[in-house]
Formats: sequence, C-alpha cells, structure tokens
Amino acid sequence: MTALSLNLPHLPAMPPMLRRGLLAGSAWGVALATGLIGLNVMECGAFCAPDALATIAVAIPAGVLTIGPLAAIGR
Repeated sequence: MTALSLNLPHLPAMPPMLRRGLLAGSAWGVALATGLIGLNVMECGAFCAPDALATIAVAIPAGVLTIGPLAAIGR
C-alpha cells in the first residue's frame, strides 16, 4: 500500500484494468482488516498491535488477489 501511494503520480500510466483491480482489492482488504480488528478488540477487550499487523498483512494481499481480478474484469 505504501509503494502504491508513493507511486501515485505514475498511476495514470497503468492500464485502467490493473489500476481498478489494485485499488478495489486494496480497499476491500482494508475494509476486511478493519472489521476483523474491530472484532478482535471487542473479543479481547484491548488492541493488540501484532495481531492487527498480521491481519492487515494477510487481508490486503488477499483482497488484491481475490477481489482485484473481479473488479478489473467486471466492468
């Protein structure tokens, strides 16, 4: 995600399908990670940074690999 934000000026040079897939997959991964972290906080009663980082590290690539192609082709 950081590499994507640092490369923001070059995003228009990407093919539209790739850009749409990366952005939709990342957004889905962030939303999923937020929900799972919220559930974890409610269950444990406290915020646990290592669990949150592990959740984010899995959810965003999972979103890009699963939802990204659907968003790229679905238009």
